[in-house]
Amino acid sequence: MGKRQDSGTERRIYIRLNTVFPVEFEILSPDGKEVLSEFHQSFTRDVSEGGICLEINNLKDELAGRLYKKTAKMRLQINVPFSAKPVIGRRRRCLDQEE
Repeated sequence: MGKRQDSGTERRIYIRLNTVFPVEFEILSPDGKEVLSEFHQSFTRDVSEGGICLEINNLKDELAGRLYKKTAKMRLQINVPFSAKPVIGRRRRCLDQEE
């Protein structure tokens, strides 16, 4: 279920859910006051208390670059099937981009 060291011990701090949830997001200015993009659709790939990984198709290079350089914020709406309302969140930080 997670990355293991040679000793077989779990290195991850939080339990991870490999459940797929639909997510809508928009890119905001660094101060969060200006919307820089329309809503985009994506899906969760890895969810934990420490954060989530999103699978995003067709994100413009300029917007992706702003996220990785931390010159923009992201507002998320996670659509959880057992909830009547979406979960709203904001990106606090962006982890490494996968190759």
